[in-house]
Amino acid sequence: MLFYRQKCDSTIFDDFEEQTEVSEKLYGMNLQFNFTKKAVEKLLNSETASIYPFEVRERVKNVIYEQMRKYSIYFK
Repeated sequence: MLFYRQKCDSTIFDDFEEQTEVSEKLYGMNLQFNFTKKAVEKLLNSETASIYPFEVRERVKNVIYEQMRKYSIYFK
């Protein structure tokens, strides 16, 4: 535990998985995301997002969906 405390106190992580692993060992599992694919689509189809080309919005959607799949443990 001391190793994790020292590492956490002195390091900003480049890797999300390493960051969450150390954080969970120190503080338990407290990270949660509360949005759905439907919310992502609604945002990306909004007038505000329309300033970006369709291809960019599709890429953003695909990246977010992949992260949601990869880190599903953090989604309600």
